[in-house]
Amino acid sequence: MGLLLTLACSPVENTFEVAVDKPDRSSPIWEDTGDDGEPGGSDDSETDDPDDDPLDDTGDEPPSGDIYSDCFASFMSPDYPLPDYDQAGARIGSHCLGTDHQDIPDDIERVVFIGDSVTLGSPPTASEAWYRNVLAETLAERYGLEKPEWLWQQADLISGKPYETFSGDFGVCAKWGGRTDDLMRDNSQVLDCLPESDRDLSTLVVMTSGGNDVFKAIQAQMEGAGEAEIEAKYEEWVELMEGAVTWIAGEDFPGGVYVIFANVYEYSDGTMDLGSCPGADMVGYGDVDSAFIDELTRRAMGDYLALAVDTQTDMLLLREGFCGHGYNAGDSSAPCYRGSSAATWFDDTCIHPNASGHAAIAEMVLSVIDE
Repeated sequence: MGLLLTLACSPVENTFEVAVDKPDRSSPIWEDTGDDGEPGGSDDSETDDPDDDPLDDTGDEPPSGDIYSDCFASFMSPDYPLPDYDQAGARIGSHCLGTDHQDIPDDIERVVFIGDSVTLGSPPTASEAWYRNVLAETLAERYGLEKPEWLWQQADLISGKPYETFSGDFGVCAKWGGRTDDLMRDNSQVLDCLPESDRDLSTLVVMTSGGNDVFKAIQAQMEGAGEAEIEAKYEEWVELMEGAVTWIAGEDFPGGVYVIFANVYEYSDGTMDLGSCPGADMVGYGDVDSAFIDELTRRAMGDYLALAVDTQTDMLLLREGFCGHGYNAGDSSAPCYRGSSAATWFDDTCIHPNASGHAAIAEMVLSVIDE
């Protein structure tokens, strides 16, 4: 099982030109082509059928069995140690991309984005492909909202924050390197993006948070922290996430509030081969012993799903959706295998989505909204 290695995306001086990664819109983002094989096994069967991809819509009825069998068995080895999802009692959408706890109405008046660099967006991927900008365009058309201006769609490379927090009917308070303590405790992303004056508007909140908390734990391990100290960091991370989502879901929003948050992905496709991404190896993380941190992260992802159940909010299955689209995509021996031509959805930083990855996240959010 691969470590959820998350290198903090730090602000940098804007002294270089960025080669942007633009989206390939020539084929459906969920379509994987190439030679199929048993997940984690040999490549000995016929060509992939895109209709068999478990990330495609599986029908009108929600899955009725265990989550692994219903959603992941066709590309994920049974040896892949999933978090203990079934005990949470979540309702998983028929699309298998996330939960189906909320009936999100068609009269949303405001959309805000909170969290880290996955949500803010970062180079080398072009800003037009960042999932929040793709969603802003789509949701503005769908709900009749005022679209954000161009400057709102960008990120300041020096501060690692958006140039504009609010534009049109949209807000963004995510930042590079953002952790769960930035949501409400040490900073105020939640309150900044959800001021009391706007709570009479029907509001959709989309957020990613937790990846940089994993990085913080990795740093602590490399500096000699013991297991008890690292485990305490995980408990704090989960508590901070629970506190933020619970506050939003329980606060008085006369117009209604709807929350979609994501679990945390990883780039090794379950192989523990952290060096498969050149960027990780170059900064010294390729040889990190991931076993303990990975076990804690799996536990945290189970807690994330339980949080979605407890608050009746929705969680994207980002971890599972990206498994098989990491730096070992196309390796038939990997625990997650989607065919020999499966695309990689991560950019060269190892932990940020490329254009295809951002498109996938946008589609996951829309699927959760629609069902």
